[in-house]
Amino acid sequence: MLRGRVAVIAVVDARGDTVWVWWVNTSMDSDMSGARKTGAWELSRSAENFVEILDALLFDRMVVATEAGRAVVDAAGVTGFRWVDLDATRQEVEQIRDEYQQVFDAEQQSRTKSQKMRELDWPVLPAPLDLESPPPAAGQNPEADVGRCLAIAAWVDQLVRAFEDVESAADNRSILRDLYPARDFPAVVI
Repeated sequence: MLRGRVAVIAVVDARGDTVWVWWVNTSMDSDMSGARKTGAWELSRSAENFVEILDALLFDRMVVATEAGRAVVDAAGVTGFRWVDLDATRQEVEQIRDEYQQVFDAEQQSRTKSQKMRELDWPVLPAPLDLESPPPAAGQNPEADVGRCLAIAAWVDQLVRAFEDVESAADNRSILRDLYPARDFPAVVI
């Protein structure tokens, strides 16, 4: 199972001199509980040590950025991280869920009426995300400067939790548990 910094998606956004970084832990580790949004920083591009701090916040992590956030990362010359495609990642979660459902359906069809299993209950996945105009996070002012970064981090958090629920539902069925080993969050790195 992925743990530590390699399991973190760092969301980056910027406006003017200000840059925000918000971490979301994607670890499927069984002792992972509580908040997945594990850290948030507001940085000034004009700060003397800005590049070093940004580099430390992104090093060895997965990164998602708005256009402004990507421009800041590129301009700072920060490397040593992996870009994530959120659309492809959401599709991967959906594909895994559908794969589990197909295996379940095939097993269900092979059983007599008295041997039928209880249907699987899948979580609802968040709608696809527009990084430039995400819906505001619950309880947040959409006009707040940090609002876009928080909204993206909240969406990533929802997707990770949905995947966690997909894995939990699969693990509760021996037919799926026996066929599939535990999986890490399927972030699609580009």
